[in-house]
Amino acid sequence: MKQNAKTTSWAQMTTWLLSANILRNVGLIVVLVVLARLTSAETVGRYALALAITTPIFVLAQMGLKGVYLTMHHDYRFRSYALVQLVMVAAAVIVSVGVALVFNRDLIVTVTLVAVIKVADSLSEFFSAPLQKYDAARRIFWAYLTSAVLGSAVTGVALALTRDLDVALAGLAATSLFVAIFLMGFPARRLVRGREGDAHALLAPAQDRRRILRAGLPMGVAGAILALVSSMPQYFLARDHGEGVVGYFVVLLYVFAIVDIFSGTLTQAWIPKARLALENTDGDHFRFLRSTLVTTGWWSLVLMPLAIIGLVIVSLLLPIVFGPEYVLSFAVALPLFVGIVVLPSTHFGGTAVAVQNFYVHGITLSIGSALVSLIACSVLIPGFSAAGALWAISLAYAARGVFAFVILYLRARSLASAR
Repeated sequence: MKQNAKTTSWAQMTTWLLSANILRNVGLIVVLVVLARLTSAETVGRYALALAITTPIFVLAQMGLKGVYLTMHHDYRFRSYALVQLVMVAAAVIVSVGVALVFNRDLIVTVTLVAVIKVADSLSEFFSAPLQKYDAARRIFWAYLTSAVLGSAVTGVALALTRDLDVALAGLAATSLFVAIFLMGFPARRLVRGREGDAHALLAPAQDRRRILRAGLPMGVAGAILALVSSMPQYFLARDHGEGVVGYFVVLLYVFAIVDIFSGTLTQAWIPKARLALENTDGDHFRFLRSTLVTTGWWSLVLMPLAIIGLVIVSLLLPIVFGPEYVLSFAVALPLFVGIVVLPSTHFGGTAVAVQNFYVHGITLSIGSALVSLIACSVLIPGFSAAGALWAISLAYAARGVFAFVILYLRARSLASAR
């Protein structure tokens, strides 16, 4: 494989990716803000339910192919990855519309538009993989900046003029597709064409696709189950407390999502260092586990004071930005704080498992955390409403981190005992 002579440092990579991923979500946050200001909490809840329907389906369709592309020990053709991704997201649109048709026909148009936005988001995520791998992370930043500016402008104007959620989503879908295809897809294709060597063509394309599917399907299933961790509370809230509470919960969830993006970006940029640490254990099979634990603990400590400061700021800004009914009480802030602090264990632990190519174990992690979420939702949401939903998410994320480190420990012990 040809190598780029100029490489990006870990700090530079993290900065570009973090900035890009924050911008990636700006369009959706703007939609929420304008919806909360110009429409009702029920409309925000309607949008949230459409997201809750489509998100697990599209996470499954993505199959974690960005992570597979970046962590796979073998080289396969990029076009094989691309074909698998395109087929899966097309199927996800059909499934999403089918689910809406069966369970809530009033949401069909909204779900369809959100599904198109998810197609664009999935493709942007996928095309960012070679841009990240071959030191072109700044292209990801500029693409998402363009998406944020265009998407925010179009959706904001549409809502201001029409007060119609579906019109606003149609505008966001159009701008998102433009960015995914022209600002991410074409540059990624050109970059890969100049980097792929003979090693990528050792297998027939059909064999490439089969092996990619075998690696990606467990990641997709694991991701879809994990997506239910944040979607499941919305189903319980809609049933027990109504769409208005769902809208309030989703606004709070975006506070959590901002830190989730930060933590997830750190682990994406950490992948090369993790692979290097795995290759240089010097016969100490517990060394990689210790290294991951130290990194996790350090970032958890960093997030503690930042979380407190951030939540104080959010408590002041939330009613100003979204309206007086959006208040951050202590009962809601406490599970948010806990969830933020445990995020590094969730992301670094899960990524460490993926770096060892234990993709099937991703399902184990997700099933475990989803079960914790289901139990917590059943027990806490009926009596504690949005606060109970946030506790369910925090406990589920904490459980995923614990399960990941148990898997890493058992693997290290197995290798040590086999010596």
